[in-house]
Amino acid sequence: MLTILAGLAALFSAVACLLALRKPADSAGSDSSATEELGRKVERLESLLREEFSTNRKEMGESSQAQRKELADLMAEFRKQMEDQGKAQSEALRNRFADLIKQLDAQGQK
Repeated sequence: MLTILAGLAALFSAVACLLALRKPADSAGSDSSATEELGRKVERLESLLREEFSTNRKEMGESSQAQRKELADLMAEFRKQMEDQGKAQSEALRNRFADLIKQLDAQGQK
């Protein structure tokens, strides 16, 4: 997006330079009016570019914030799943050891 905007800015700058360098066949009064018109157009273009860059920064900030939130949520979900799996494995090992102890006690009593 920034590349496109930079290209447009360069294009408009080149057009402005060409218009400024081109000498009309009219008198000096038309030169000053053309220069004033060119100045207004450049100011308008600058204003539009500033607005577009501002909008772009705002959109990028919002997008980055949404991505950070999504990542944090995914990490929290992953952490919870890992904790749950760890607890389940611990419980399974505890049950197996309890069964093993019962079997050893049963064999020891025989």
